[in-house]
Amino acid sequence: MQLEDKIKLTKFLHNKHTRKEIEEYLSVDKRTRQRYMKEIDDNNTVSFLNTEYPLYFQRKKSIVLGDSDKRSDKAIFDDAEYQSTVHPVFLPLNLTEVYALTTHLLDICGDQQKDIYRGIAEMIYSQLSDYALSRLGNNKYHLEKRDKVRFVSENEMNGKMNTILLTAIKMGKKVVVLLKDGQQLIGNVRLDGDNGFEINTGNESIPISKIGITHVELA
Repeated sequence: MQLEDKIKLTKFLHNKHTRKEIEEYLSVDKRTRQRYMKEIDDNNTVSFLNTEYPLYFQRKKSIVLGDSDKRSDKAIFDDAEYQSTVHPVFLPLNLTEVYALTTHLLDICGDQQKDIYRGIAEMIYSQLSDYALSRLGNNKYHLEKRDKVRFVSENEMNGKMNTILLTAIKMGKKVVVLLKDGQQLIGNVRLDGDNGFEINTGNESIPISKIGITHVELA
């Protein structure tokens, strides 16, 4: 399966699609589609440019057609659905742009977002040649070139408080914040001018990055 087809398939599967729909989209027959799917390993992952990401697999539930007539296991399997939530981006960069998206990005981002930007920078570093790494010079953030970089899903990231707050901003949702003194705040969150977060409760805006937080979740 060609790299371009893998990328096309990944983007197509942002919505759930059956195997038949995959065949139609890629303009291939059943045998070719089966060959493509065999290239996806037992963990349903696709690998290229030192990066692994998953194609999520989900079977449809059987549908009761009558009092005793259910669809066969074979029919359920044939209607299996695939889905992916990864967004592959290919960037043909010069070294100035590489520096801007790695070291410089970490220089200017706030502490609240550094984990996310460091992950992006290390994905870029892992795709660089030894020549490019030598030209970039001093790596003050100790970014690593890995033999294999694993895709991190939104669900994994949402376990971190800063990521939950960024997700709330992205989705326009309210959050529930529990402070160390036991106080609970509910409201919309946004980035403040000090590279932190503040929550608007409707009555006031409170810079929650400067006070103790024990728990945060989407409201």
